[in-house]
Amino acid sequence: MVRSAEQTTQWVAGIISKLPGVGGVAVVSPNSIRIPRDSYGPFVAGIISVKVVTVEILQPLLDVDSAIEIIANVPKESAWTGTAIKYAADHCVAFGGIKDLMSAVTHEDVRGYIRQEYGFVERGLTQHSCVSRVEREFDRVYQVHRRELPPLRFVMLNEYTLTGEHVRTARCRYGAFDAILISNPNGGATAGAREIANSMGIDIFK
Repeated sequence: MVRSAEQTTQWVAGIISKLPGVGGVAVVSPNSIRIPRDSYGPFVAGIISVKVVTVEILQPLLDVDSAIEIIANVPKESAWTGTAIKYAADHCVAFGGIKDLMSAVTHEDVRGYIRQEYGFVERGLTQHSCVSRVEREFDRVYQVHRRELPPLRFVMLNEYTLTGEHVRTARCRYGAFDAILISNPNGGATAGAREIANSMGIDIFK
């Protein structure tokens, strides 16, 4: 069933209303909700449902409501472009999916919320002595510029068991890349995943 923007926002409001420490969530507009909290002040979240989040999607939403502190994109199988992430950051707005919105509810500073997985990887890369610059092309794709070495393009996948299908899907979604980083601390890759990655010239790291 295809939901309208209003129906999607109502659906998200229902999910967030069931979280501990959350009062009655109010639908503010077809694309935003106001979330009151017991421990901290209320905040406004923008709700979208698209396959790829771009600046063109975010701009009208943030132009209409500057009170939005985080934007959640509903589909699980979706992506944020690097330019959209930067646009959100430039407006002091956090980004993510439904799980990120659920996590942000427990943060006092919602605008400063960053998914732990992303923050850990970015901090490690930017602090590395061989790295001169890190470019984010998508939420899960980075271009790492290295000193005296060619750039490295990698995809970050938070899988517990990385399979050959995950490798092929990432290649179809993001194009050619040099490596896959398994960001799940307990994750690993199947022999099939390593075989397919090797055939594509892709390294797999943890």
